[in-house]
Amino acid sequence: MVAISSAVRAALLICLLVVPACDRSQRTEQGLPGERRPAAANHRASAEESVTLKPPYTEWKWDKNDPQPRISVQNAVWAVTEQTGLGYDRWKSARNTEPICYQWTYPNVENKTWEEAIEEILSPFELTYVLESRTVVLMRVADAQRRERAKEDMAAQIASLVSSESRPTKLHDAVIVFPLLDPEGRTTGLGTLLSEFGMLKATYIPKKVLNIHVPSVIEQYDELKFSAPGRQIDAKDRERVRARLSAKSFAEGTLRVEPDKSFEITLRFEGEHGGRDFSTAGTREDLDDMPQWIARCVHEYCGMTLSPDEQAFVNMPEFRENGSILKLVELEEEYRYGRRDPTRWRSLMRNNPDSVLTLYRYFVVSAELEENDFLRHAMAASRGLVNHDLVRFLEADWYHRERDYENSTPRFLELVKSDLRNEALYEPLDEGLLSLGLGKSADSLHKFWAAQEPGSHLPHLAQGTFFVNYAWDARGTGWASTVTEEGWARFRERLNVAKQSLSKAYEINPSDPRAATEMITVTRALSYDREQMEKWFKRAIDADPRCYDAYKRKLTYLMPKWGGSRDEMFAFARECAANSPPDSRVAMILMEAHKEMAKRTADGGGNWGDYYRNPAVWREMKGVYEIHLQENPGAILDRNYCALYACFAQDYEEAMRQFEYIGNDIMKECWGSQKYFYECRSRAYAEAK
Repeated sequence: MVAISSAVRAALLICLLVVPACDRSQRTEQGLPGERRPAAANHRASAEESVTLKPPYTEWKWDKNDPQPRISVQNAVWAVTEQTGLGYDRWKSARNTEPICYQWTYPNVENKTWEEAIEEILSPFELTYVLESRTVVLMRVADAQRRERAKEDMAAQIASLVSSESRPTKLHDAVIVFPLLDPEGRTTGLGTLLSEFGMLKATYIPKKVLNIHVPSVIEQYDELKFSAPGRQIDAKDRERVRARLSAKSFAEGTLRVEPDKSFEITLRFEGEHGGRDFSTAGTREDLDDMPQWIARCVHEYCGMTLSPDEQAFVNMPEFRENGSILKLVELEEEYRYGRRDPTRWRSLMRNNPDSVLTLYRYFVVSAELEENDFLRHAMAASRGLVNHDLVRFLEADWYHRERDYENSTPRFLELVKSDLRNEALYEPLDEGLLSLGLGKSADSLHKFWAAQEPGSHLPHLAQGTFFVNYAWDARGTGWASTVTEEGWARFRERLNVAKQSLSKAYEINPSDPRAATEMITVTRALSYDREQMEKWFKRAIDADPRCYDAYKRKLTYLMPKWGGSRDEMFAFARECAANSPPDSRVAMILMEAHKEMAKRTADGGGNWGDYYRNPAVWREMKGVYEIHLQENPGAILDRNYCALYACFAQDYEEAMRQFEYIGNDIMKECWGSQKYFYECRSRAYAEAK
């Protein structure tokens, strides 16, 4: 459910190279389809070449009618980066330096290096810059100095960790608790919730003691719709969960609930410690205590001896308000159907400040709705959990989502020191280290982890994913002509390391689709022929036919800008729509194909709406949405996009139907802003017949 984005990965998806469909080895360059290019894009040059920025700066201004020979500090730096192929992070630069960055400046730069030009622009304002993965970010001088000291400290910490002769603390191996099923062998909201709570209580006491990242398990349960009532869990789904987490031990069980809410629970453990059965029963009032009981079963099965303080923490009630677990089931049901009211989650969290799962769900809802005050509300309500390792993870992850790497990276590093095998820590840590220019430190940390666990596929998977991003860090996000020979050499060298690591991960565990999925990207970046791509795509969907990421990466490979063709792209997308695996989003690949063509329309001087107003285009899209949303009524993000595209197509009746369902669950990644959402909704209501 929480998908962690990477800036480097995002750059990989939008750039840069295009080849004729007949030959992937003959590359030319192309910008992002749909991206508005200023006239100055024609000035792009190699990073070693000189730049020029002279009055009246017209081509670099937002307001072309401004007669004054002036330019803001922000736009002046952007003008320089546009001429060199460097990226410029306008949002972070503004956050770091506003309001100074909005002040007027009057540079007169001619035939200078980009470093000299930016220094000339910034020095009168006591500002400086840093490079994050070849992207310029403005900073105040004092902040940049603190950042440099923090970098040196993190590099020293990693060097000390990987050179230590003592083996890092090894947590107990993972134990997965699958959802408790009803007597007919089907899922219930309460049964799934109890299993998730039990894993949390067993894993964090409050320091982490089991090698399992419970949020990753919950995400998989959500993706597989285990929280939906009435579902059967087949052996393949169980194996996929275990394979992804490298878990050798697991528990399955049943939950029988009578009309008066009295209940019986049975648990059967299997794995490294043999087989073991547990059972209990109780009344409605006892339901709130079942997460603690499940946690104690896990610890007893593993043969763990807890200290008195740890035992007290496990036995501490998760809820202070009686009946809260049933209230949480109701909220989970609303969440499943797309209702994400953060105020109700905040209220439950305030009434139950010791409930980590409630805090986690509030975190997820806040992230999806892009609520900016999660930390303030969460830390105020959960002061007693500040030393809880999951809470520390959520705090680090929140800073990471805000792209505040100076705060997120040292927090993730602290977590890795005591949780080396937690794969979920590495991608955000890697992104932070790359943004801070510490790629070599990240590389040494991955090698250290792989050496500790040579038989596990997870360190090789994480290392391969890192080297894909590390390759793009060397290459940069500019056009092909802006990449140096050294940049190309490191790009290819690091991609080949990624290929070796990912191949090793797949060899060890072919049941996890992620290594094969990542290899689809490697085949594209290294210009491999379609046969190689298809081989890895087949391996990915053999492991998991519902792996949306694999389908999306194949679609990207087939796009015209990457040497495919419109016909190839749409043939695959329509096949996905026609043969989408049950309980998957694979049909939405067709929307990705249409979105790509809309971008290309905009790039050619039109706009997105021109493309979607084509009756044949919208008719095809609408038909797929109708089926998908009927099968997945809670797919609130897809409903937001359906409403947006319906507005583009001027099908205001359909847009109004979707707006009625959406209510206030506005997905900003779709609309860009609440203002635009309300503008479109008002137009739909005004125009609908």
